[in-house]
Amino acid sequence: NNMNSSILYQLPNEIHPQIVDYLDIADAIHYQNTCKHLKDAVHLDLLHHASPALDQKLQKFHAIGDYHTGDVIRRWIVIDSLLFSSQVHTVLFTCSYKDQGWGNRKGNVYITEISSSSSYNNNDDYTEDDDTFIGSKIIAQSDTAEHTISFLSLKFKPKPGFRYAICYKVGGGGGHELHIVDPKLKSFVSSQRSVKFANILYDYDSCQSSFVINLIRAVLDEAGETLDKNASSDYRVMSRRFSSLFQSIGLDLENRQHLEDARAVLEEYERFKKIN
Repeated sequence: NNMNSSILYQLPNEIHPQIVDYLDIADAIHYQNTCKHLKDAVHLDLLHHASPALDQKLQKFHAIGDYHTGDVIRRWIVIDSLLFSSQVHTVLFTCSYKDQGWGNRKGNVYITEISSSSSYNNNDDYTEDDDTFIGSKIIAQSDTAEHTISFLSLKFKPKPGFRYAICYKVGGGGGHELHIVDPKLKSFVSSQRSVKFANILYDYDSCQSSFVINLIRAVLDEAGETLDKNASSDYRVMSRRFSSLFQSIGLDLENRQHLEDARAVLEEYERFKKIN
């Protein structure tokens, strides 16, 4: 109501992201969509690639359950690095999944969490090549897989000092299978205008060439020069030429904050390349 809205308006802008941090993502989106003032203060957006380094691993998956060990929960993919990691509110894993199509239903998909300091991280039984579920905690879980394909959405809020993984159980006793198709890992990030720019950068492989990255960086640098009162007319002409192109991805080359947001995306891109 109007009274609640007026109270929210009186709060300092830096308080709103802290409030949202305590909310589930659905409530957080509702909160920021209350009005433009809150949307500008919170600015949560959906990043299409939560961890671009995992895109090659997030492919169609098929597992057959062993008669004796099929009920063991096994690790599929470790989520060990996230884009804009310090600004991630919620990570969202989606896919379609089903079992063998007949008989008893036993298949499940999980998100697990383990402390980075856990002794299991240094144990020979818990290595990058080992796929068993050791020392981890289940923080999200699917319904048991149906005989027909169904949509699945699992979410979690990453915490500093923890590692996460997508895990699965096929089912023991013989004849059990688990099929996962169209897996995707996305994230809701608080990052103003930079998310839309990052989505374009990572949605198209051609945008990730050194030539394109350096060209974008050069345009941003030149645009920054146009904001200087002493900028030459040539700089201003170049800025106008690229203006409509960058406006299509939500960046105003005549807005210094927008330029800083875009540079932040490029810096994050370079950081992510180094750790992956």
